[in-house]
Amino acid sequence: MNIDHQRAGIILSRAHGDARQDDYVPHSRFSREISRIICGTHKTYKYILINALLAKATNPDVNALVLQAGSSLPGAFDARSLCHKVLVPFERDNLFNSLGGSNEPYQNKPARFPELNKRNAVRRGKDKVILNLLCDLLSKIKSDEESYTCLCDSLYYALKASGDLLTLSDEKVLKTPTYAELSKFIKEFVSESHEGETLALAVGGLFSLLTSIYPSSLKIEVHPVNQCGASSREVSDIDVYLDDKLIYATELKDKDYHSHDVKHAIIKASNICERFIFINGPQGRLVDTTEHEMIDFASSQGVYLAIMSIEQFVTFVLSVMIPIDTKIFYESIRSFALTQKFKTSTIAHLAALAKKHDWI
Repeated sequence: MNIDHQRAGIILSRAHGDARQDDYVPHSRFSREISRIICGTHKTYKYILINALLAKATNPDVNALVLQAGSSLPGAFDARSLCHKVLVPFERDNLFNSLGGSNEPYQNKPARFPELNKRNAVRRGKDKVILNLLCDLLSKIKSDEESYTCLCDSLYYALKASGDLLTLSDEKVLKTPTYAELSKFIKEFVSESHEGETLALAVGGLFSLLTSIYPSSLKIEVHPVNQCGASSREVSDIDVYLDDKLIYATELKDKDYHSHDVKHAIIKASNICERFIFINGPQGRLVDTTEHEMIDFASSQGVYLAIMSIEQFVTFVLSVMIPIDTKIFYESIRSFALTQKFKTSTIAHLAALAKKHDWI
């Protein structure tokens, strides 16, 4: 089944204009589910949702569950082509890449099935929940009118996310916080975990403060927790390099974890890094062994291991760092959040808190 890409572009632009109205309020019967998908962590499903809604709004005879033209379902269409030729450039030009900034979303594994199906292979937990949600939602939309309404709601949430991104990227840092104000901000920031992303940003910012006197050849790489290990270079949640050599790695835990988690991280790093830090967030806890046992294990692997809470790490850094412009902290975490594609809800939390503390 064919999709008129020119017509789809016109419909997408019109829905974007409707969603941008100051008085727009999401009003489809699936607005809550749409918000959960668009503001969630799974980038590919964001594209699949909006692309399917756009296809159905353009041609009511298409099957919104279809992912590939070769699907045996009635109403099959080339979803990948529509996404690549219409949605991807539109996102880049109008949504500040708030869906994820992917050039080919349908090359990602979740889109490599003929159609959406609850039996599709996906990681257990939240990814599975989102897949089920997406299948239920799209199977219930029968008309182009309802699909258009849902498309407007989707773009509204994507626009909100892009607005949060623009707030972070454009607004000047107004305040140089005191050490006490930094400590208070971090405590409030990590009180909302956002699947460990706030902890990653906070620790990355603290590393920036601690290492700011070092040469430009020192580099801090902060990885969104759910994306850690996405490339062969990534060793831990936060890797610190000097002259392109890993000098220490940091694993962040904001939930219960076990001895096998620590051992796996230590063994993975033992051939390339001599120092490893585990930092526990407010909810982080080593549950089946003692810290001393893990430190002894690391030592047997030739690795010096430190385990501490975020509160201890904050106190240490703010106590020993040289006097510098503390704006570096916020500027650093803002840069990490934008360049490493942290999820939109984390960015919204950061922007809101920065405004609350009069930092921007």
